[in-house]
Amino acid sequence: MPAWYGLAAAGVVPPTAAAVVFLLGPSAPGGASDVAESYDVLPLTSFVGREFEPAVSPDGSRVAFIWDGGGDAFDVYVKTIGSEDVLNLTDSPADERYPVWSADGRSVLFTRSDGNGLAVMRVSALGGGVTRVFGDEAATEIRGMSLSPDGARIAYAGRENAASPYRIFVATLDKGEKRAVSNPEPGSLGDIDPRFSRDGQSVAF
Repeated sequence: MPAWYGLAAAGVVPPTAAAVVFLLGPSAPGGASDVAESYDVLPLTSFVGREFEPAVSPDGSRVAFIWDGGGDAFDVYVKTIGSEDVLNLTDSPADERYPVWSADGRSVLFTRSDGNGLAVMRVSALGGGVTRVFGDEAATEIRGMSLSPDGARIAYAGRENAASPYRIFVATLDKGEKRAVSNPEPGSLGDIDPRFSRDGQSVAF
């Protein structure tokens, strides 16, 4: 069950208080459900190699994902659902991970790790040049990223080395400022896979 951190709060989530104050409780008994009663599971791709981290576009027509091309570094791809069309958005010797869509579906943000910390990049969903929009030189590893609904901020789970726990950071893309919003116990994996709420005021992880 994810913990919710309200972005209006001033401090960092303490490791014990998060479970008490910021837990998202279960739905009330008898409440309405948006889960379909039946569904079909169909393969979207059948490439050779590893395919991870799918992200559905806002209109539900496309899926962004990463693929290693059968053994190379991970790059970002977009596939149209119900079509064989696949678009390769990036081609870099560095691993590129965690694609997320902008709210209008016109661009995709993703992370790139090249030995100089974390870089967040933006590319048109139709292909073209790649632009660096944020960097965190202290983060050597990342486990998940989310873009706020207004496209102004990102939330990501980063850590400085393999011995440190992952912490959740929120960063502004226009000023490049970041702040930690969680403080997990040393010796633990930490906090991973952040997701903004629909109103952009909270982050679940």
